[in-house]
Formats: sequence, C-alpha cells, structure tokens
Amino acid sequence: MAGRGLVLCSILFLVSDVVSELRTPLPQNKAVSGSARVAFDCSSTNGWGFIGWSVFPVGGSTTVIASGSTVVAPYRDTYNVSNAGDLTSILTIIKPVTESLAGTYICTEGVASASAQLIVYNGDPVCTANISSPLFEGQSVQMSCSFNYTANRSNVGVNMVWSFINGSSSYPVPSPTPNTTTTGNLTTAVSTIAPTVGHSKTFPVYQCKTSFTVTGTTATNDPGYMNAAQPYNSPISVTYFIPICTITGAEQGNRILFGNSIRCEADANPPPTYRWSNESGANLSSTNSVTITNDGKYTCTASNAAGNCTLSIALTTYSTPASSTGGGLSDTNKIIVGVVVGVGGFLLLVAIIVIICCCLKKNKSGGKYENGNVKPMTERPPPYDGHVGPQRTSRPDSVDYASVDRQYQNPSQSPYASGSPAHPQHIGDDGLNYAQIQLDNQPRSRQPLQVPQNNSNYVEIALA
Repeated sequence: MAGRGLVLCSILFLVSDVVSELRTPLPQNKAVSGSARVAFDCSSTNGWGFIGWSVFPVGGSTTVIASGSTVVAPYRDTYNVSNAGDLTSILTIIKPVTESLAGTYICTEGVASASAQLIVYNGDPVCTANISSPLFEGQSVQMSCSFNYTANRSNVGVNMVWSFINGSSSYPVPSPTPNTTTTGNLTTAVSTIAPTVGHSKTFPVYQCKTSFTVTGTTATNDPGYMNAAQPYNSPISVTYFIPICTITGAEQGNRILFGNSIRCEADANPPPTYRWSNESGANLSSTNSVTITNDGKYTCTASNAAGNCTLSIALTTYSTPASSTGGGLSDTNKIIVGVVVGVGGFLLLVAIIVIICCCLKKNKSGGKYENGNVKPMTERPPPYDGHVGPQRTSRPDSVDYASVDRQYQNPSQSPYASGSPAHPQHIGDDGLNYAQIQLDNQPRSRQPLQVPQNNSNYVEIALA
C-alpha cells in the first residue's frame, strides 16, 4: 500500500507539471479565406506521453483527429520529442480550407489542453453606396458593407469599422455594431452608415475594415483580418452654392472711375455662371466682371445647379480721380497731394525768408565800403547859376563845393572851405573836389548829413 501511494503522488506531480507547461506556445486563432493552408502548433516542456488533437466543428460535435500515430484526413500531425523531453506537435490541414473545416481546434497532453479558433470567410467584404448625381452639399449618402464567414458563433464576433481617406491617412467615423444573420453554418454581417455631404469640393472615399474577436478560448491572440473594402474608388465632386454674392471694385460712396470694372463673386462648386444687366434688363456681360461707362444700376446674377444669388449696385462715374464732386480722393491720392502741398509751402517759406534777409542786409550795409567808411555822395556843379548850395551832378560821389563857397563873401567862412574841419576834401584825377559825408543810418532813409563849422547845425544834402 505504501508503494502504491508513492506512485500516485508521482503521477499527480507529473500531471501538474503538464498543465502548467502546455500553454507555451498556444495554438493561434486564425481567420483565413477559403483557399488558405492552415497549421496549428502545440508544445509542452518536460512533458510525458504524447499530444493529441481534436476538433469541434461549426454545427457539429467534437471529433478526435490525431492521437499518437493515428491521424484522420485531411490532417497531418508532425510530432517531435527532443532530447530534453520537450514535446512538439504541428497539426497541418493538407488541403485548402472550406467552411466545413471551421471550428475549435484543441490540443491535449494528458489532462491539460489548449484551444484555438479557425474562422473561414468567403472573400472580402462587399460594399455599396447610394450616391446621386450630382451630389449636393447637405445630402446623406447611405453606404453598406456585408461580409460572410463561418465560425462558432458562440465565441466569435465580427467588427466592421468605417473610416474616410484623406490623402494617405484614414480617419475613423462612428460605426454601428454590425447586424448579423445566419443561414446554416454561414453568418452574414452587415454595417450601414449615412454620412452627410459637407461644404467641400469633393466627397472623400470611405472604406470598411473587418476584424474578428474570439472569446472563451485559451488562445487569446487576435485572429486579424483587416482587409478594407470601399464602395467607390475615388472622391466624388460635390455641388454646392452659398446664396451670397459680393461685388467689388467700387469706391466709397459707390463711385467709380470711368472705364473701370467691377467684379461679382459667389462661393459655389462647380463655378457658377454670371450675368450682368443694367436697369433696362439688357445683358452687359456673361463673365463675373463688367466695364462701367455710365451712371446707373448694375445687377449681377450668379447660379449653378445648387442655387443662385442676385445683387445690385447703383454707381456714379467720374472722369478723373481728382474730381471735386462726391466722395473725394482716394487715400493714396490724398497722401500724394498732402506731400506736394507741404513741400511746396516749405520751399515758398524758405524763399520769403531769404528775400527778407537779403533786403535787411542791404539796408544795413548799403553806402559803405568794405573797410567800413561811408561812401560819399558827389555832385558835379553845373555852370554857376547864382544858386547857393551843393549842386547835383551825374556822379553821386561828387560835390561841387565851389558853388557852396560862393554864397559866402569871405569864402574862407564857408563850411566847405578847403582845409576847414568840416571840409575833408580832396581833388580827384577828374579835377573834381570830393568830400566824405555822414549818413543818419535810419532804416529806409540814410539821409546824408554835413557838419558846419560851428558844429551845431546839420545841413541835409540831397542824394543823386
């Protein structure tokens, strides 16, 4: 009895070792198309005995497919035992898979086991889109993707995620849970979205990606399948029209230079057609601009398949930008005029100041020689006519003192007598007597003064 207890304990120890080691690595969950080849790996470290395989097919019951040297078709079991006692078994399906091969695959060693799912799908998802032509902004576009697969529905789920493509990037959009229906062993999943067309020249390409989730198995890895399906392959042109027209080209006060043009613009795709008309309704232009040559009301109409807009403007023309009526000069012209007037006024002020300074300088320095002496007035005496006093001559610096001296009975009493203090005279080369005189130097007068002998009275001498 004691020996039997020892053996039992050894067996329990070995079983515990197998249970803890069989899980590395696990068989891989797989999602494959109907033309794929499939293999599952299962191994045990320091195991004993052998690894066996069984399958629980969709809609069927569990069946042993590999046990030791016995393997049923269409499977092949490659079994290996290393020198260290590690066990490895590779179960291969040797023909292209079909829906009948889908199910749960289980590897066992003693009482330990691990399982994985084989999901078989029938091609990529099929997507459709209900797109009108033309496609208008604000419309809803219904899109659907359907997908067929075979798997154990109790622990296999399907995800269908939508996104739109912009350049080389994709951006997910809210995606509903797919609706699933089953016929026999075949499950069909359908996902539907209805995005709204935005304010853009193109509606982007949408795509649907499908993936599986597996629960309730020891193999927790994602079986994948991330192929994307698209309901259409290229962006679709969007027709839209914003019912707002704008007119540019007129100046403040709706004035415009004769012969200039105004433009009409509208936000629309495809680009709208334009029509310009006058007050009588006559067509003036079929483009977005019109040349203005008359006063009056001008009307622009823009339209495309999505809408239209109409806008009018009453214009007044003028011949030159400097017209004195109405709205005045433009800002640029005002700046130019201001600069010209300012510079011209400054130059005029400078010229006036220069003229005034020159006049003042002349008044202060007139009649003086460079050495500061007063320039004398000289009068040439005409033939003696009995008048007394200096006589005017054609020479402004010549004075005939002889005519003055004649009024005195004693010529030596004359204030102009030769050699007297008041008579600083000399005879020039022309035979005339010259004398220096004093000026009063009053502004604008400069009256000449002559001091007589008694130094008490001033005699005014006339200038030539």
